Amino acid sequence: MKTNARALLLIVTAALSSCSPYVEPYRYIRLSDSPALEQSADQRPELPGLYFAGAMPMHYRLQRRNYAVDFAIPDGSSLPALVMMVEPPGRRLLPVDAEVPPSPAFCGAWYPDAKVLNRLSFGWSPKCGDEAPWELAFRVTDGEGESLGQEKLRFVLDRNGWLIRLDAI
Repeated sequence: MKTNARALLLIVTAALSSCSPYVEPYRYIRLSDSPALEQSADQRPELPGLYFAGAMPMHYRLQRRNYAVDFAIPDGSSLPALVMMVEPPGRRLLPVDAEVPPSPAFCGAWYPDAKVLNRLSFGWSPKCGDEAPWELAFRVTDGEGESLGQEKLRFVLDRNGWLIRLDAI
């Protein structure tokens, strides 16, 4: 009830201050079920301006013989994104660009971390729609660049709550 009162107060304040509220559904990447994928307990995302949201999967782990990959929805991100980290140290994650669904508009993009070589981020544009399952494809290599495995995980864009922001007129 406290969240509903805050949302109502925000909209009333916006109307009185000549600001226009901008409301859109909060979308996030949900990895589809896979036998090798473990999902941690659901939790509510920490994001300013997010209202009416419930608990959702925030962390996943993919365990293989030579490596493990952890997936996390980053705190504070209003766009669908995942941060991926491979263990043990010395391993690298490399995107398989050809597997990103083709689209005339921007859909998926990879963001390597130049300082932390075993971390890779993936972002998705909500403008590409959330009607179909998509694929997230990447390779895991060792320190010498030898491939240890290639992964293809299906994902969908799910909705959870509403993002409410003020837009000055």
